[in-house]
Amino acid sequence: MKSILSFALLGSMATSAWAVVYTDALGDCNAPMTGYGNPNVDLASVEITNTASDITFKFTTNSPSITSPDWIKVNAIIRVQGDPTTGGNAWNRPYSLNGGASAFIGGWVDGGGNGQAWKYDGMSWGGPTGPSSMLISGPSVSYTFSLASLGMSVGDLFFFDATTTGGGGNDSAWDPLNQSTGQISAPDQQTVLEPVSTYLVVPEPTTMAALGLGVAAMLRRRKKA
Repeated sequence: MKSILSFALLGSMATSAWAVVYTDALGDCNAPMTGYGNPNVDLASVEITNTASDITFKFTTNSPSITSPDWIKVNAIIRVQGDPTTGGNAWNRPYSLNGGASAFIGGWVDGGGNGQAWKYDGMSWGGPTGPSSMLISGPSVSYTFSLASLGMSVGDLFFFDATTTGGGGNDSAWDPLNQSTGQISAPDQQTVLEPVSTYLVVPEPTTMAALGLGVAAMLRRRKKA
């Protein structure tokens, strides 16, 4: 897994968005099963962007069309720094996040597609909250949720893994972003995912641009002095 941070210089951030793309090796799916080799099970990347109030997760598979066949599901299991955590996940799939999870995203593309955001409140999973927008395009599906629906706010740091999974309620993590093949040998085997990917929920671009202009002004004053 590689992460690529892409953003404009501070002086031009008023017209650009902060985005982080996390890439996954291709052809590294886990459990052997009928149809498992279909390329839309093979996760290629996850892209995350945010505004002051919302966050978008874009899942891309190694397939010309994520809807052919359309039974693929996508998940992100998240731990927000400082939030209460629990084992397992909101869909009760047979995998967990090492160290516990505080938020969860589940999405699907069949029947026109939809998604869910969940947050753990210290006692139980709260939700689900639907996305404010969803887009299916070629190999990708993206979901936009409110930060609040995941227990997040600007300035939060979170750790996560993402994975494809199947249409069965007991299907496990088939192609996790942060691991190579080998951690499960059956499609419903229990496994533990590693939260090695991180994302910082940044201020919206206009705020960042204002900060950049402030730094530039300070530097100019220092030069004049």
